[in-house]
Amino acid sequence: MSHGWQAVVSAIPILAALCLQAQQPSKPPVRSETGKQPFVFRVTAREVLVEVLATDRRGRPVRDLKQDELQIFEVHGKSKTPIAGISKLQPVDASQAQGTTALGVTVGGGCAARAAFHYEIAYHPGPEGWRSGYHEIEVRSTRHRIRLAYRDHYYAPETAPLVNPPSASDADEQLWKAACYHSDLPPTLALRASQVATPDANVYRYFVTVDADSLADLTMEGQSRRVQLDYGVCTFDQAGHGLRYMHAGIDRLLSSSEYAQAVVHGFPNLLEFPRVEGAAMERIALRDRATGNTGLIDIPLASSTSDTTGPSLPPATLTADEQNAAEAWDRHLKYNSKNVNLYFPPLGPIGSFGTLLPRTDALCGDVYEIPPGTQRLPTFWNLSSIGSLYTETLNVPHQQFWNTGGLPGLTRRTDWFAIDYHGMIWITKPGQYGFELLVDDGARLYIDDELVIDLDGLHLYDSMKGRILLSEGSHSVHLQYMQGPQNAVGLVLLVKAPGDPALMPFDMRRFVPPGTKAIQPVGNN
Repeated sequence: MSHGWQAVVSAIPILAALCLQAQQPSKPPVRSETGKQPFVFRVTAREVLVEVLATDRRGRPVRDLKQDELQIFEVHGKSKTPIAGISKLQPVDASQAQGTTALGVTVGGGCAARAAFHYEIAYHPGPEGWRSGYHEIEVRSTRHRIRLAYRDHYYAPETAPLVNPPSASDADEQLWKAACYHSDLPPTLALRASQVATPDANVYRYFVTVDADSLADLTMEGQSRRVQLDYGVCTFDQAGHGLRYMHAGIDRLLSSSEYAQAVVHGFPNLLEFPRVEGAAMERIALRDRATGNTGLIDIPLASSTSDTTGPSLPPATLTADEQNAAEAWDRHLKYNSKNVNLYFPPLGPIGSFGTLLPRTDALCGDVYEIPPGTQRLPTFWNLSSIGSLYTETLNVPHQQFWNTGGLPGLTRRTDWFAIDYHGMIWITKPGQYGFELLVDDGARLYIDDELVIDLDGLHLYDSMKGRILLSEGSHSVHLQYMQGPQNAVGLVLLVKAPGDPALMPFDMRRFVPPGTKAIQPVGNN
């Protein structure tokens, strides 16, 4: 599917107006080879910022580490080189975490960093530490009986044209994957986007700017400065399903004054593309043709509420199709033994693991692609997430998942993935709270860092209950989940608050601070 849209002519210096051609998200575009080696922006970085979780032997956060108690090593095979010094050690509480961005590479981030007390450690690596590719690090503490969790590697971007660049079709597929799912390599180009008013209600326009920090140097041939960038835009509905993919590219030479302006203010381009009915979010991906370096930015659409099917469903409420599937599953359970029905879950999807759209009063879940054969829940702080999901409820009954297309907007995997959910709830009724997890494969539930339910490991659909005494006020919720081999998945969290007649679906919107409108509990029929 494509639309013929004319490019907008702009007289603003160093702005290139792009008209993006629309395609279905399932098929990447094909572009012919240019036949020339382009000039590229070179990314320079100043420091590496590592986010480290420190806990004692009981899993409680350690809040009093000092800078002289930590040391960082660069790992090169079997050898380890100590870093001369740490430039910063900053403790970060959940209320302070706002997605800190270093002038360089950030190792960590995501929902976990915003939810848990941790330390930000900044250091300046040597020249070898900025060589393009992945670099391994090790963080140690001189204090005994504490455990450090952190991502033990970071990626330094390419600084010169690739010796063996991918074919045009492979490069286009990489751009499409970055826009509609996730990039194979970590994004290293920082992007900013601002919407531009247009009299045409059927068109979106954005200034998309590559930050000056990502353009601190330029690889040149001769006396010219040539920039070749490709942009991809993927639109998503409120559930996170891809609706349409569009792409365009620029190839231009910058004058000396244009280059000087870009180094100070960043490199902007004006993108124009058609509105898509039902779109709730757009993801813009940028790829440098020569180096393969990418940048990503998600843009929630202000008009998404009116363009979509409406706000998220209330707890325990399913769509008509989901209700039909649920009723068929209930009939199956009625006429089959327990040992049999475990092997024949219904075709999904029933419920959802979450959506790409950030939501208030929701669980935030970091998504990971885990190695096949993983037997137990990993230490997520040691891994790199591919993105985040948001959901008010965890209501994914037992179902087949192999034919669903994976997690919309993040991964096409239907097996060997994991989600690390974090959230905060407010308790107005103090007392004993009962929880139940129904899960395939493994999961753990923590409340205020206390393990309430442990259903870890690879297993068929199983359930477990747990209880905890909660006081009035704020409490943290942390649920870890992993899906192992095909075909079935399941993740249902139920809760019984003081005064509730029975367990019912857990919903974050029920546990909000005073003065916030809370939803009324709905029974689990």
